[in-house]
Amino acid sequence: ERTNFSVFRLRRDILDRSNVGIIAINRDPGEETDFNRSLGADFNLSLLQSAMNIRGFGAKTWSPDLRGEDYGGQLSFDYRTGVFETSASYLDIGENFDPEVGFVPRSDIRRYNVSGRYRPLGRHPWIRRYSFGPQFSYLTDRDGVLQTRDIEISLFVNLEVGDWIGLRYRHRFERLDESFEIHEDIDIPVDDYSFGGFSLNLFSSQSRRISVRGSAETGNFFGGTRTRFSTDVGFKLSHRLTVEVDYEINRVDLPQGDFLTNGLGNRFIYSFNPDLYIRGFVQWNSKDEMVGGNFLINYKYRPGSDIYLVYNQVWDTEDGLDQKQHSVQFKTTYFWNR
Repeated sequence: ERTNFSVFRLRRDILDRSNVGIIAINRDPGEETDFNRSLGADFNLSLLQSAMNIRGFGAKTWSPDLRGEDYGGQLSFDYRTGVFETSASYLDIGENFDPEVGFVPRSDIRRYNVSGRYRPLGRHPWIRRYSFGPQFSYLTDRDGVLQTRDIEISLFVNLEVGDWIGLRYRHRFERLDESFEIHEDIDIPVDDYSFGGFSLNLFSSQSRRISVRGSAETGNFFGGTRTRFSTDVGFKLSHRLTVEVDYEINRVDLPQGDFLTNGLGNRFIYSFNPDLYIRGFVQWNSKDEMVGGNFLINYKYRPGSDIYLVYNQVWDTEDGLDQKQHSVQFKTTYFWNR
């Protein structure tokens, strides 16, 4: 149906490397019984010569059939000094907070995140730095009932050649109030699940003409087991053209059944000059039997001001190559400095 969309965004720089802003969004099909409006404000404070950052936002939505509990907000903090890093955040999303021109993965939640890192310099000639620390996430509904708990501990070594090698252990708790289909004819039933796994990770230096990012993970998974391998290889074919290929495979064994998924993606970026580039991305997923493509042209016609032209395409590969949807988008931004 014909619908009007409008977005207004205003941001102002303050202090040193800080800013505040507001945003207003409206979706209006011309009917009093069907509209959606959002209003929000945000801030980003960089203090102590950027060693400390405090960020936050608050927002509210309006819809005809959703009243009360229609707000959301977040406050986060991070601090870096010497070899120590720490961060914390709090997110609160009401049950009826529904910005339809946007994306909210989960409503009716309160989420608490805390993390810390210790990053001392290496004592060996081939080790530049170590990085060790925990990360903790605790998510409840707005009545205080635990829904998700995520604990992660990792140890990484940064080599003098620029590569990172590390081990990570992650333990999760998930409370499912509703079953969901994880694969065709395989459902995860309602229950409380606790599981964890180890992963080995490699990130080579991005300064090389050929760079590699990869991980291998194994562990428990919703009452069964999962083994996952992923890799992303980047090729700098010239100073203008970079191509990346990524592949992921998951082997999942559950009491309800077993399955194997594959994902393949290709992306490229070509820079004609510092102000004009084109970027493309094509991805295939064996589970959904879909191929998606995204192509973007970006032109910076003056500092801080850009023009974007975007084309999106999705194909269904179940019975050949059938077009599912496509779209063309145009966007322009103007930086006004008075």
